[in-house]
Amino acid sequence: MMTSTILNKILKTTLIIIFWLLVWQVVYLIVGQEIIIPSPLMVLKIIANLFKTTEFYLIVLMSVLRVLAGFVLGFIIGILFSYLTFNYLLLKSALSPVIETIKSTPVVSFILIVMIFVKPNYVAVVLSALIVFPLVYQNVLEGIKQTDNDLLQMAEIFRFSKFKKVKLIYFESIKPYLTAAFISGIGFSFKAGISGEVLSIPKYSIGLQMYNSKIYLETDRLIAWSIIVIVLSFVITKLAKVVLKNSLSKDS
Repeated sequence: MMTSTILNKILKTTLIIIFWLLVWQVVYLIVGQEIIIPSPLMVLKIIANLFKTTEFYLIVLMSVLRVLAGFVLGFIIGILFSYLTFNYLLLKSALSPVIETIKSTPVVSFILIVMIFVKPNYVAVVLSALIVFPLVYQNVLEGIKQTDNDLLQMAEIFRFSKFKKVKLIYFESIKPYLTAAFISGIGFSFKAGISGEVLSIPKYSIGLQMYNSKIYLETDRLIAWSIIVIVLSFVITKLAKVVLKNSLSKDS
């Protein structure tokens, strides 16, 4: 039964991909300008050729490391500040406008500001952390607020240690919120990180490849690298879901 469901899902996904490739091909034929809309076959050939070069793997590795480093940094800072603001209301009031500013400011504005103070190799890291931080902060803070007061009173009666209270009560309460922030955060950090690379153009980065493609009007290469970013984000998000599910099930 499970195998049949998986096969149906794969078939459905394949058909959807084929449908949009056909739409792409039709648009390409209508426009008739490679520089505006390249053919799907040409883009797929470029992707295949990229996979044959060793530099491609180095470029992908460096970009992924920058994005994930920023994601982890933003995740840790988000958890830390959610805990501090829950215990110190004055800090929460002071931090509130900062969170709202980060959420409402366009990513490109942050990129330009960060580029003034940070070296090109670290712009993507800082950008990913900035985007993930408010997401994690608000989710974890909401999870802490939703903690069952009856359980906290029970912990006081049985004199739970602070560590035991956090592990058995608070963590269980924030778990779904933390999971949602974790999954969403990876996707957002990829968008912000690669955008940061496009403007800061560090060596060995997907952003640099996209920037060069745009400068030299290589639309087919630009689309090829965009597809690679989408696939990378999708795969890493799926892997994160599996890892998170397994780790949380072991803790339960």
